[in-house]
Amino acid sequence: MRRSRRSFGAVYAIVSALVILLAVFGGVTVFFRLEQYEIVGTTRYSRTDIINATGLSKGDNLYFFNKFSVQEDFCRELPYVGSVRLTRRLPKTLVITLSETEAAAAIADGGAYVLIDPEGKVLERSAAPGDAAVVTGVTVTEAIPGEPVRCEISRQEDTLREIFRVLREHGLLHSVDSITLSGAYDVTATYMGKVEIRLGLAGTRTDRKIRALGKILDELPEDSAGVLDMTGEDYRFLPAAAAPSPTPTVSPEPTPEG
Repeated sequence: MRRSRRSFGAVYAIVSALVILLAVFGGVTVFFRLEQYEIVGTTRYSRTDIINATGLSKGDNLYFFNKFSVQEDFCRELPYVGSVRLTRRLPKTLVITLSETEAAAAIADGGAYVLIDPEGKVLERSAAPGDAAVVTGVTVTEAIPGEPVRCEISRQEDTLREIFRVLREHGLLHSVDSITLSGAYDVTATYMGKVEIRLGLAGTRTDRKIRALGKILDELPEDSAGVLDMTGEDYRFLPAAAAPSPTPTVSPEPTPEG
């Protein structure tokens, strides 16, 4: 009889736990239904575009979806969204917090330009570069909006990301007018239309040189013009030669008459 009581108690505990779990599951299923959206942040996309990009509809359960997967798909669906966070505000609201990314580079490609953000994500193909730095010396092999750009020389993708990351950190993202890559590492850029930057990146010195570039440009006077040579171990700024002053014109003194 004691064994029977113990067995009955164990079965009762299991059944009770199952009933509680079913009740919780049923409550989640019935009560936490998506009814409204709240969008936080500004973007070029419409409210309808943003809601559609989640892949969710009113009436969907707020717990029965993988929000991390949805966030990843969201940024591919809307390329100019740099980051998005989905949070549940119970009992019925989905909060969509997003921030917009911007074009950092315009890679010349077949008479048009592939616009990419600082992380190398393709934003769009455009007829004009806009405010982005024009990049030459790169052959694009794949440019799908929302996906990372693919180049014939794969290391070029990493080099561009490293350069734009540092420029963004120093608030100089739109101060570089053009970038030319020769191979994977040899980089020449034009800063503010007046300074030619020669990086000559190679191997393990790449990160150090790019970090140093941000600091040097921070300290460079706005009216500087010349060449910033960083191809060697010692970085040098060579000012542009000043234009010669015009030779003054002196009128001859009048000759006295007689």
